[in-house]
Amino acid sequence: MKTSQLTLFITLFLIFQINGQEVPEPERNAALSPPIIAPYGLLIDGLPFDGRHFFWRPETQGGHTMHPLDPNNNWDMEVWNNNGYNSDGVVRVSTVHSPIRTHDNNKSIRIQVKDENDNAGGIDDGRSRAEVKVFPQHGDGDEFFYAWSFLIPDTDEHPDDIISDNIIAQWHEKNEIVWENNRKVQPPFFLTFKNDKNRNQNDKKRNLHIMYGFRYSENGNQGDFKSFTLTDAIEKGSWQDVIMHIKWSPDPSIAFMEMWINDSKVIDPNTGEDIFYKANLYRDSESLSPQPNYFKLGQYRLGQTIAQSIYIDEFRIGNTKEEVNMRTSLIADDCGRILTYDNMTISCNEVIGARGYHFYFPNEDKIIYSKRPSIDLAFLDWIDLNTTYDIQCRVALYDESNRTDLFGSVCKVTTPAPFKTKLTHEYCSVALESENLNIKAYPVPGATQYKFYVSGVTNPIEKNEPFLNLDDYDWFNFNSSYQISVRVSKPENAGLINHAGQKCTIYSPMKTKLKDEYCENTLTSINPSVRAYTVSGATQYKFYVSGVSNPIERNDPFLNLNDYHWFNFNTNYQISVRVSKPENAGFINHTGEVCSVKFINSSNRQADENRSLKNNNLTESLSIYPNPSNGVISINGYNEREIKVDLFSINGSKIPFEIQHKGSDILIKTKYKGLVFLYLQEKNNIKTYKVWIK
Repeated sequence: MKTSQLTLFITLFLIFQINGQEVPEPERNAALSPPIIAPYGLLIDGLPFDGRHFFWRPETQGGHTMHPLDPNNNWDMEVWNNNGYNSDGVVRVSTVHSPIRTHDNNKSIRIQVKDENDNAGGIDDGRSRAEVKVFPQHGDGDEFFYAWSFLIPDTDEHPDDIISDNIIAQWHEKNEIVWENNRKVQPPFFLTFKNDKNRNQNDKKRNLHIMYGFRYSENGNQGDFKSFTLTDAIEKGSWQDVIMHIKWSPDPSIAFMEMWINDSKVIDPNTGEDIFYKANLYRDSESLSPQPNYFKLGQYRLGQTIAQSIYIDEFRIGNTKEEVNMRTSLIADDCGRILTYDNMTISCNEVIGARGYHFYFPNEDKIIYSKRPSIDLAFLDWIDLNTTYDIQCRVALYDESNRTDLFGSVCKVTTPAPFKTKLTHEYCSVALESENLNIKAYPVPGATQYKFYVSGVTNPIEKNEPFLNLDDYDWFNFNSSYQISVRVSKPENAGLINHAGQKCTIYSPMKTKLKDEYCENTLTSINPSVRAYTVSGATQYKFYVSGVSNPIERNDPFLNLNDYHWFNFNTNYQISVRVSKPENAGFINHTGEVCSVKFINSSNRQADENRSLKNNNLTESLSIYPNPSNGVISINGYNEREIKVDLFSINGSKIPFEIQHKGSDILIKTKYKGLVFLYLQEKNNIKTYKVWIK
């Protein structure tokens, strides 16, 4: 048989048979019904598939996990030659984790043809093949877009020094002899990868050959078809993306095909045509009704014995090119759009089955990942107002750093001019620092007035510039949050509406200090303690005391100075307080205002006031024992005197107790354990004792 005749025979004989019997095709259902997809020699019925998109990865159905295209699993499938192996026992179709095409996909399929034993129906004629089938069931009048990706590895499997023509995709007809000369109908389309000899080893470009239409008419004469070669159409070692737009019909005036490779329109170099009108459905010999084709992907070759692989991924079927094109772009309504403050969301065309998208800002060299086909520019802190951005989109790749592959056309989007202004992004939803309480709005050229609207403040604050120093206003408090919006005014003849812009939340610094009654004061107390203002959610208070090396850490805002050996009455102490919150509160923990505090001894104050009291020295006239005590404190020298008695804990709380009289003594009984302060007062004379109760 001559080479040309054998090549033609390969083109015609592309229906796989099991032991000489044809694999039955499923009956046709409605358009976009779930197709059946199967490897060559392996038919899986009822495969979970949404009719439009397929990932080569494990799927679950009916409580069972099945691995599509895995010849080792026998889930509801018919097999040929030892469960999907070829005749020499080697798996030809398998799922792999690398290479893969996109970010959200975790497997592709690897289809390997090894030698002349990989043939159809056991016929050893020099042809070898390994393919998968898809049965979309699209027939007369149907019109759809089909997309898939393939990779020819740049390895020894496809060496540069041999000539190899591998059919890698074909729309195939039913295996039926219908014409008088016993010719079979043939594929209305096939795509051939051509590995050319004597190329420069550094040149990875390769040609593709396309045949579309029927090569023979029903009388056996030459049919109506197109056949041409695309020079340097693809590159070995890189993913190639194919999209086909087909309208199905046996009528050549209705049926057509157009095609894109890596988003470049396929043009017949001989005629300049880019839409090809040719019949693409045959008529059944019995009913004469048009029969749907099925699709085959893989490798079909002649005269080669070297093992060769191809990788297939991202098969999709859709109603529009945008639905299947991974090189997506912004939707038409967003391309060239001037955004508004009310809506700064942009969207790209949604791609069937995509679970992630990349938005690329080439001038800023930034890629933003989104699980949805949209992003809100208002949440990107580096976006500026009144700025035009170039933006591209794609289905998310596994390699986010890739700045070139798959991005669609560039669209320009302009952010709103800051006439309706707001706080700049560095002051929106942030915590301020006490060293800088200035906030700033986006400036508006020509604006004569900025009005700052602050939550809790009755009237707006009017400024002739876009700055506001919060420290200038007595309503401003630490440890607070404020909602602030800004309205800008221009002269009326500017013709612009002066709306208040977006509200922003600011958080004042989280600071505290000693309460006002302790600050800058001289105090007399039996219990020399101080208290800071409470901060909600604070986990720690640090008291910084002049003359004391380390801060005193407390989990409450109280500090009893009498607990510390360094404390002396009649001494000025400078005290500041710093409060801490969990880090996720997002506040800056500054030390608050320094206060001066002095506690004077009551007896000294008595002397200073020159008050004459009888028996005013309680220390000399009374004795307190035992110390430590077991819960009973004796006061000797009481002698029916009018003395007021109180007990306090170290945090200043009163402690309950009982009083019993025993001769000239009184007994103080309490169940409290720990350090207590015994408070004794006789008229204006006051004395405090520290007592440990065990």
